[in-house]
Amino acid sequence: VLLPFAGSITEAGERLAPKLDAATVERIAAEVAPDWLGASDDADAALAHEIYATYITERLRSGAFAAEAEEARRAIA
Repeated sequence: VLLPFAGSITEAGERLAPKLDAATVERIAAEVAPDWLGASDDADAALAHEIYATYITERLRSGAFAAEAEEARRAIA
């Protein structure tokens, strides 16, 4: 409903992604339930959280989230 009135997702991503630093992503990733990441014990959980945080950080840095959202927006517009 509001999509036609929304600004550029790409521009929002460029403006907001730098505010979410790696340390914040790591803290958030640490809160994800280990079994959601396929971890079966504490060692697996630590590694899974590290991999997940790195994945999210890299996607933010590359602009992939915003690019995919913008593509989805164009597909439904």
